[in-house]
Amino acid sequence: MKPVNQTRTQRRRTHRRAFTLVEVIVVVTIIALLATIVVPNVFGNLGSSRQKVATQKAATIRQQISIYLMNNNLSTVPDDFEVSELTTGASAPLRPKDVVDPWGREFIVDVSGSGANGWQVVSYGADGEPGGEEENADVID
Repeated sequence: MKPVNQTRTQRRRTHRRAFTLVEVIVVVTIIALLATIVVPNVFGNLGSSRQKVATQKAATIRQQISIYLMNNNLSTVPDDFEVSELTTGASAPLRPKDVVDPWGREFIVDVSGSGANGWQVVSYGADGEPGGEEENADVID
């Protein structure tokens, strides 16, 4: 036969199946502290990531425009050229989403004489306006 005290102790151990309020508060506090450290680091790099994606897309568009010019025996980009022309036709080199910058606007082909061949592919950044800094900076290729 077991002593009475041991049976009560065993009952307490077997009946305790929930967390105490203090344990829940400690866990929630730890999660909140981790979130305040991690979230700014993750979202702080979002703007620079979009800039990098825009730069890569602009380079791809520039290459496809060069191929377009060679295939059509053109030496310069026509003044009325739109990048959406690269997404039409049976053998279109780009898809419609390829000519849209990370902020949802179509890339622009600037034929004003700037750039290596007298033209350049431009995205005006997050604000959609020429100039700017950081995420609002222009992406030019």
